[in-house]
Amino acid sequence: MLRVFLRAEIIKLVLYGVFFILAYKFFSVAILPFLLGFMLAQAAFWLTPLIVNREP
Repeated sequence: MLRVFLRAEIIKLVLYGVFFILAYKFFSVAILPFLLGFMLAQAAFWLTPLIVNREP
């Protein structure tokens, strides 16, 4: 089960890399704000469970 999860995470990271390269190549994007926005979005997904209390 862990092996399948890790394989999926590797595929996800490879796809992120491919899409970042495609976006940079075919669209006029400033790379620093583009990467910072992505990192902030990822951090929000990771930190939300720590901030939001699930119990009533």
